[in-house]
Amino acid sequence: MLSVRAFAASDQELSREACRLENEFDRLYWQFRQNHIDRLAAGSCHPRADVIFTEAMRALERISDHADNIGVSVARSSPV
Repeated sequence: MLSVRAFAASDQELSREACRLENEFDRLYWQFRQNHIDRLAAGSCHPRADVIFTEAMRALERISDHADNIGVSVARSSPV
């Protein structure tokens, strides 16, 4: 929603925050992914749950990337 608000208002500050949050999500994504791999290796996660978890994380990553793209487009289209 932050990137949509940035787009609607052509707000540079909101667009920068949206991009910052996407970078934070990327960091968390890789951390969660590794934690999940560790759970699978330890046998504490059912293999069927792997598909659900992996697909949910991929979907959230795509949403995060789209939000970043919107933020970047606001930054490029607004006067400096």
